[in-house]
Parts: sequence; C-alpha cells; structure tokens
Amino acid sequence: MSAGKVRITLLRPATTQDAGGEIVGEPIPWRSFWATKTESGGRENLFASRIVHEGSAVLTIPYVKGEDGRSPAVDARMLVEIDGRRRPIESVYEEGFRKKLHILISLSDLDYDAGY
Repeated sequence: MSAGKVRITLLRPATTQDAGGEIVGEPIPWRSFWATKTESGGRENLFASRIVHEGSAVLTIPYVKGEDGRSPAVDARMLVEIDGRRRPIESVYEEGFRKKLHILISLSDLDYDAGY
C-alpha cells in the first residue's frame, strides 16, 4: 500500500449528440484538486500472452457541494485524469458529514484511454 498527494482533474462527460443520437466530443474538465491517493490490493493476470497488473486506488478530496446544496458535486459518471491518463470513477463515498469524498478508481497496465 502506498499513499501520497497527487494532482487530479475531474472531467464531466460529453453531452453533445450527433444526428444519430450518439454522444460525441471530449469530456469537459470541471475542476482540479490535490488528492490523497491510497492504493490497495492488486493482482497480476495473464492477458493476451502478457502479464497485466490490476489494482484499485482511492482518491480522497475535500467535500464539494452539488448544485442542489445537499448532494456531492462528484458522481460516478465523471472521469478522473491522473498522471496523464483518464480513468472512469467506480464509486464515490462520503466521509463524515460533508467532510471528505473518497473516489474509487481501477488501475491497470492496459490502455483504457481510447474510450474516454
């Protein structure tokens, strides 16, 4: 397990639709934070004749209120850009009463950036 401060950027999903109804465009950067990154667990798999490392990380940021003032502004539809790579958010947990937010992401050697 390793922990440390990292700079992350949260991105809102693209909302523009083309004539066929498909969502097009790039995710929109929303806000940057200094986050505490804690990696936990992990495993190695043999995938397509190569060893792939997989694990999960929890990013802890200050609580940010949503537009309604009651729920957090961060949700699982957003993406996290960390170390130059975009990762989908698995889940978001609140610590205490509006104290901190814990964002769970998956880490892998595979290139998942193509779809994000």
